Amino acid sequence: MKKEYAIVILLMGFLGNLGGLFYQQMFHLLDGELHWIITVSLFIGGLMLLNLVIEKIIPLSDYPYTHPLRLVSYLVFIVFVFLAVSIN
Repeated sequence: MKKEYAIVILLMGFLGNLGGLFYQQMFHLLDGELHWIITVSLFIGGLMLLNLVIEKIIPLSDYPYTHPLRLVSYLVFIVFVFLAVSIN
């Protein structure tokens, strides 16, 4: 595995964990009183904002959508988001 691929995957894992923890903190600050549609839309909006940050930090746009690096990095991101949400 190339060094840059490992760095991208590790960074995506870190950002996924950060995104999950941010979602948990936001949900606890709002005391869970929001309607589920608002909660889901805020979560999707947060993921879209985080995707913009990821695109600025990691140039994943250089790789096509079917490139293994792009697929694995987003998979790692999603796994770490759900791990962070489910553990806390």
